[in-house]
Amino acid sequence: MALKSGAPARVWPLRRRIRWAVEAALALPVMALLGALPLDAASWLGGALTRAVGPWLGLHRRMDRNLARAMPELSQAERQRILKGAWENLGRTAAEYFHLEELDRSTDRITFEGQENVEVARHGANVAFSAHLANWEVAALPVVRFNERMTLIYREPNNPHIGRRIERMRESLGEDLVPKGMRAAGQILSVLRHGGRIGVLIDQKMNNGIEVPFFGRPAMTTPILAVCGLRYRCPVIPVQVVRTRGARFRVIYHPALVLPEGGVTEESTRLVTAQATAMIESWIRQHPEQWLWQHKRWKD
Repeated sequence: MALKSGAPARVWPLRRRIRWAVEAALALPVMALLGALPLDAASWLGGALTRAVGPWLGLHRRMDRNLARAMPELSQAERQRILKGAWENLGRTAAEYFHLEELDRSTDRITFEGQENVEVARHGANVAFSAHLANWEVAALPVVRFNERMTLIYREPNNPHIGRRIERMRESLGEDLVPKGMRAAGQILSVLRHGGRIGVLIDQKMNNGIEVPFFGRPAMTTPILAVCGLRYRCPVIPVQVVRTRGARFRVIYHPALVLPEGGVTEESTRLVTAQATAMIESWIRQHPEQWLWQHKRWKD
């Protein structure tokens, strides 16, 4: 279920509410179609559509700028190949949202590596982090498969009508959802205090976060995993997801981060956050076509 922060509901302007209603009227039938198709067909169709349309959108220029600054050694042709792959990965991921239960039940679509690295954290509080790579929703499915609940910190979709549909699909898998932001910090810490599990994606810009290097440039990053790990001395586990082909994935559990002693300090928080961000950068360099280059990650 979605765990709300207790803040009063915001009243949005009429124009925006009308726009959301129109967007939902256009999007929900497409979502229904993707849900009705077999998983492989839906994934292929979603990827083919975004691969064809994405490069013509204005957002493609931001993606190219992000990639050129992050990996200046690439030629323009190499960047365009990677960005077309990134568009395809995004479309596939969007279509696969409507088949998460099938992915969860499947015995041959997801393979695992490094399971020994999570066994030590199976019976107590822990924090797992990942990035918007491949289909990032897959990272939480193995936990749910073993009947263990996980609380996920997530960014609420801009359109609440579409967001509610997506939330219902994720909650049906046994995930508890906490909207990102400082107001949710108390709920997150309460979960850990009671021995629960937290999952968070840390590769998007957080304006009130802390600055750490990311592809050689300062990037505002959430410190939540560092604060949680340092305060409760619980394992902080990196979870990498790789799309191997089509709607098939490999989930890699890396060894838990080595946390400095001394509790939560500005220095230790920055150190752990930088360590996790550097690991994510290495994953992106392995498969740059599977990352969400669309995001405005750095200051211009």
